[in-house]
Amino acid sequence: MPSFCFHNSSVVAVGTFNIYVLQPENLLRMNAIRSKKKVLVMGDLSAPGIRFADEGMNWVVRPDRVSIETTNRDVNCGERLARVAENLSWTPIVALGMNVAFRGEPSAGASGALKLQQIEDAVQCSCHAGFEFQGGILNVQLSRTVEYQELSLNAHFDISVGRTDPDALSKTVVKRCDEFLSIRKEMLDFASKLTNIEINNAEHITK
Repeated sequence: MPSFCFHNSSVVAVGTFNIYVLQPENLLRMNAIRSKKKVLVMGDLSAPGIRFADEGMNWVVRPDRVSIETTNRDVNCGERLARVAENLSWTPIVALGMNVAFRGEPSAGASGALKLQQIEDAVQCSCHAGFEFQGGILNVQLSRTVEYQELSLNAHFDISVGRTDPDALSKTVVKRCDEFLSIRKEMLDFASKLTNIEINNAEHITK
């Protein structure tokens, strides 16, 4: 059974956000971040927003989304986003995405139902499948380059479907985000059976 290592994970909320409210000093009051440091204002005028880092997490705040990413498998990105949704319950969040990626050596081929085809002279290849998952969609993708092979998982939830009350939307987002680590584990368990890939506890490869 091929062995892969953790590479990164993230959570993304899609909706309408006030980037002037979601500043580090306000997020600190919400207990969404623990310190104010490494704040970098983005210079792309076509996509206004800010970037900053806090305790192994990289935040990107834009008018249409908030994302938190980490390369530490023990860091809970979802819990931090839950605090934002909890404190800004009037903020319309319409969708939530949870992502995790694992990498292995390029020769570490999957042998389950989802696997890459061997194509002569191909320097990159990928395969993808989507499945119903906890009321949303779980996308499973395998890809390979000359440097590594990657298993990428994305769980997408349409939060606004069947819900119009802002308070109900907020509570749904908070619940999902607080369950980030357990949902991520269920995503991995599903994908491991599908691809016959084993995830080990070693440090992630740096390629």
